Amino acid sequence: MSAPASAAWPPPPATTVDHLEHHACAQPGKLALSIDGQDIPYRRLFEDVMRVTAALHAQGLGAPGSTAAVGHADLYQHWLLLLACENLGVATASFARTEWQALPALLGAVDVVLTDGPLAGAPAATHALDADWFGRALQMPWATAEQAPRLRGEPQATQRITRSSGSTQAPKMMRLARYACTLAVQRLADTLALSPQAVLLLAGPFAVNSTYAAATACLQRGATVVRGPLVPTLRQRPITHLRCLTGTLAQLLQHWPADAPRLADLRIATGGGPLPAALRQRALQVLCGAVGNSYGTNESGGICPLDGDNTGVLAAGVDLRIVDDTGQELPLGEVGHIAVRSPSLVDGYWGDPALTERHFRGGWFYPGDTGRLLSPRRLALLGRDDDMLNLGGIKKSPTVIEDLFLAHPMVQAAAAAALTQADGSQALLVGVVLRDRAALTEVAQVIQRQLPPWAATLRLLALDALPTTPNGKVQRQALKALVTGAAAP
Repeated sequence: MSAPASAAWPPPPATTVDHLEHHACAQPGKLALSIDGQDIPYRRLFEDVMRVTAALHAQGLGAPGSTAAVGHADLYQHWLLLLACENLGVATASFARTEWQALPALLGAVDVVLTDGPLAGAPAATHALDADWFGRALQMPWATAEQAPRLRGEPQATQRITRSSGSTQAPKMMRLARYACTLAVQRLADTLALSPQAVLLLAGPFAVNSTYAAATACLQRGATVVRGPLVPTLRQRPITHLRCLTGTLAQLLQHWPADAPRLADLRIATGGGPLPAALRQRALQVLCGAVGNSYGTNESGGICPLDGDNTGVLAAGVDLRIVDDTGQELPLGEVGHIAVRSPSLVDGYWGDPALTERHFRGGWFYPGDTGRLLSPRRLALLGRDDDMLNLGGIKKSPTVIEDLFLAHPMVQAAAAAALTQADGSQALLVGVVLRDRAALTEVAQVIQRQLPPWAATLRLLALDALPTTPNGKVQRQALKALVTGAAAP
């Protein structure tokens, strides 16, 4: 039978909740989520989402085209709110109370704030949806819940509001269109090789959009998502996939017991910067069966998977060029600043036209990363512009130095930075986490003999942990700040 003349054809693509409904019908008892020991099958997840959708709608919190900041410590309740808002055509941003840098701008920009309790400095349009509220919502009769609205927004409609990591400056907010979210989910599902039998362990907050996209990809494929402490969960559950930042992998290896078995069926996908070769090799030796890395940004989405040497072929539809300080394109093989454009590129930073003008020019996004093109479609990623070591006019990726340290058996983690000393001279500063601090002098002597001439002046700093953002990215400026009052070995 033909569609009514008034109906849009073809219809917008399926939503996440459409996928949940399919799995709830096809495999109602299949485990969808296991969150801190709480197991939720697909049928219950779908029905709970619909009940929360109906409760929000009844309270007038679901105006299509509006925006909501969602902050719940209970991940399941947080997730139900995100999916219910997607049903209602409400764009969402996830936040945690610890994100003090991002909260004022975010909470002041959205239409409503949905949280689990009082929030200092929250705007008037804040709604405390606590455990009692959820208790009432989840007891709603199914006959009422199944009548809740289910919108399929247009591809250009805003679906998510995400933020940069804040590793180099205050986080920047971006609106992600539904098309961009759909593309990110599809690419992650393909990159991670997700099947219905996959079991993904969450290793980050939903404020990191790639974490939420990976979790969404699992649900759309009918797989299982698990959240719990990394080491105990990996040892106790049959986890097949872990997606995390390179810094998180380094921390995981620091705490992986020496007597723990290697998990041959575990695939680890990292991101957030180049993956040091020594870190990859160590992970393969003691932890997992496969390690992959990828390069992408919140602004552009995925750019390319990376091989073991931090090179990779650009994803289909992604264009990239290397430019100098003036914005002029450089020949193949030259090191310079990365400029990228992609089908999922955002149109700028929300509420910050000056920053938008600085990073978005002529349809290209300038993420502040350094690299070189080995061929028209193969990129060698070197790192952040701000992270590049510049000693005596020679620019090198910090991973060149970090790999030397990570190859030493006493070094668990390392981060390198160029340091301008009080007398104006330059030194190579390396913060290291050691298995035994007493080995610091030995490590310094061994590595000193391997350093290239441009990095001859070494200052080594033993740390309990590398300084990182809440999302796990190393903060090299914070590393430099730690030097004050610290004596070189």
